[in-house]
Amino acid sequence: MARGNDQRDLEKLVYPGKNIEQMPILIGEGMTPLSVSEGMERRLDCIEHPEREDFYFRNYFDTRDGIAYGRKGKAKIVLDCQELMRITPESRLYEGGLIISQRAYDRLKGFEFKIGGTEGVNIFLNRVQAKENEIWGVLARSQELLDNYVGYIFFKGKDLFNPKVAMRILIDNMKVDTPVIRSLCMNTFNLWANLDGRKIDSRLDSENGRIMARPA
Repeated sequence: MARGNDQRDLEKLVYPGKNIEQMPILIGEGMTPLSVSEGMERRLDCIEHPEREDFYFRNYFDTRDGIAYGRKGKAKIVLDCQELMRITPESRLYEGGLIISQRAYDRLKGFEFKIGGTEGVNIFLNRVQAKENEIWGVLARSQELLDNYVGYIFFKGKDLFNPKVAMRILIDNMKVDTPVIRSLCMNTFNLWANLDGRKIDSRLDSENGRIMARPA
């Protein structure tokens, strides 16, 4: 019974459906979307609360951390992206991403990297590569958290996938004409705990959106 209650309590923190519709609802209820680092912490909590493991690993979550694509062949990882947390059904989108100007992109604070010229993206990572990956490090906000998360993912993964590789960072590997911001999605465990910021899967207007939130 306790396990069932715990699962129902967790489900109450999930806002399924289009992000552009669900974001203003959860913000209005005094909630805020999880960041990638908070999602990592929730999964690590399963070590002490194994009854939550099924929930946190069979589900994917759209986070408040974003990836912004600019016109000059570069992208930025934007932590606690305010632009994403202000989306509404009236937000202007292009291929599911929030439209911004190049000037707005240039003003964004974040870790910038070159599309198509950065190591460690769109490939499977081994344990060492995952711990040393610069983008994962930025999103984890703590090397200790990243080390613990990588260790847990690879330990649990031995029963589900090749334990030698996992944790891809999936991005659109091409220049864009229209700058956009996308939410970074934490994939399910059976998808190697990937992080996804591609237009094919990270769309703010997708009916399959799924935001996990916490009290603000």
